[in-house]
Amino acid sequence: MALFLLRETQNKKRMRRHIYAMLLCMVTLIAMMMTSCKNNVESVSGQYTYYISGNVTRYMPSEIEEGNKIDTLIHDALDAVTISLNNESGQLEIINRHSDENDEPLLFVFTSLKGDVYNTTGSIEGKKLTIDNFTRTVKAGGVEYGTDINGYGELYDNTIVIALHYEGTSLNGESTIEGNDITCVAKRN
Repeated sequence: MALFLLRETQNKKRMRRHIYAMLLCMVTLIAMMMTSCKNNVESVSGQYTYYISGNVTRYMPSEIEEGNKIDTLIHDALDAVTISLNNESGQLEIINRHSDENDEPLLFVFTSLKGDVYNTTGSIEGKKLTIDNFTRTVKAGGVEYGTDINGYGELYDNTIVIALHYEGTSLNGESTIEGNDITCVAKRN
């Protein structure tokens, strides 16, 4: 009986050690994950030189009165024209606004060589970036458009590649643009 009780006590001690070891591993993993997320934000924060170029599709309003028998798909295709955006370059600053007290997103501040300054917010998860929606004036085909812009990208060592989506209406209201064929490449300074 004494031998049985001794073995039972040793088994309980062993179990307790295993439970403590598992708890220590879990706490360590959680701490590493929290530090990892913070490091991703810190690793993307900083100064970059950016370049934006791409194409958008311009849609002109229909001149055909309702009730006309012309096929709508053919007509829409005739009204859609692909045009190049004016290329843009400048400085991008990504600022980490997150702290232990608040959960603010990243701040992206673009300063173009033309002197335009605009900003938006975004987030990073792992190496994936998300650019929140913002509005600015964009020139395409000699016409200025009030444009909503958003995008997603990926961080590669010292370079960020962002796929942007543009959607806007000309300031004179005569046409609209839309495009997914727009790329922003930002290289760390």
